[in-house]
This record gives sequence, C-alpha cells and structure tokens, in this order.
Amino acid sequence: MQRRTAWENIGAGISTLAATAALFAALVAPRAAHAVDESVWADLAKVGKLEANFEQTQTRAVLKQPLVSRGVVRYDRGTASLLWQVVSPGASTFSLVGTVAKMEYPDLGMKDTFDLAQVPEASRLASSLLVWMQADAAAVSRDFDTTYGTDSATLRPKDPTLRGLLSELQIRFASAPTRVRSVDLVEPDADRVHIAFRGVRLDGVATTDP
Repeated sequence: MQRRTAWENIGAGISTLAATAALFAALVAPRAAHAVDESVWADLAKVGKLEANFEQTQTRAVLKQPLVSRGVVRYDRGTASLLWQVVSPGASTFSLVGTVAKMEYPDLGMKDTFDLAQVPEASRLASSLLVWMQADAAAVSRDFDTTYGTDSATLRPKDPTLRGLLSELQIRFASAPTRVRSVDLVEPDADRVHIAFRGVRLDGVATTDP
C-alpha cells in the first residue's frame, strides 16, 4: 500500500471513529434529571453493546448544499469491534477490530485494510478518540478540555495534531436512560458534521427516540 493512500484512508477512518466514539456515549444506565457532569463516564462503561441508526449531515464550504447520509452503527466493547455502515446515498463500510481497520466501497469495487498500530500518529489520534468509547474519565480529562451543560458536553482536544482535524465535539444527551441525542463535529475551518441517532439499542434493549 502506498503511504499516501494509507493516510487518506486513515483520515477517513479517524473521522468515523470520532463519530462513533461520540455515539457510544449513549451506553449509560438511567440517571436522575440534572446537569451532566464528569460522572457520566462511569455510567458509559456499564453497557457493552450498542446498535443504532444514524443520519449524518455534512455542512461544508465546498458543498452547494448539505450532504446527508444514513446508515447503521454497531459496537461491541468486549471484542473492541466497530461497524459504521452507510447505506444511502452511496454504500460504504468502515470496520475496526482491535487495531485493524477496513474501508469498503462496494459500489466502486474498492476496499482497503490497514493496521493503525503500524502508523504511530494515527494510532495516537485513534486512542484519543476511542477514550470516550472506553469511558475512561481519567483519559478524557487528560486528552480533552471538557465543558458540561444541562444536557450537553463539549470536548476540545488538547493534542495539537488532533486540534488540526477537530476544533470541538458538541454532544447533546437525551434522558431515561441518558444517551446521546446528537453530536456535532466542528472542524477548525468551521465546517461541521451533525450526527443524529435513532433506534438506539443498549445491550439489546430498545430505547425510545426523543
């Protein structure tokens, strides 16, 4: 694999990890109605499997109108496996098992596999993003400056390299049980990716859409 191709695929994979890591914050037990705080991370670690539908809207200066895509996501904490599958308007799949990632574009007959462990910079970025999927409060504190609100959390990367890709992540929560309602990934140039989650199932148990 040529290095340029690997970096292009790794960049796409990291963006997908960011989105999916934000979604995994849905894995929490019921909480009393109060402002979100750092204790949310302990709740996140209680659930092992996630399934959900997503609608992703990209708003970019280079696009004449927002680009909307829909698909499904699945995450299994026990096997450290992730599936992020876009079903419309074009099919694509990003999967991750351990450090081995795969990108597939069936409509184009393209697929690629790469190991994040072989690219230290990508591995470091992925680890920072996966930290909230792992719900490690100490790592969140170490890697992000976080501001909590009534029903939200805003994470700003401390790492300069990650800040070059992502300015901040804005997470809004729904309640009963507490879960992620939407995520906005704000890039340094003000381009934005908004992701809304529906049909969330936590450890096989369906939740009610807000």
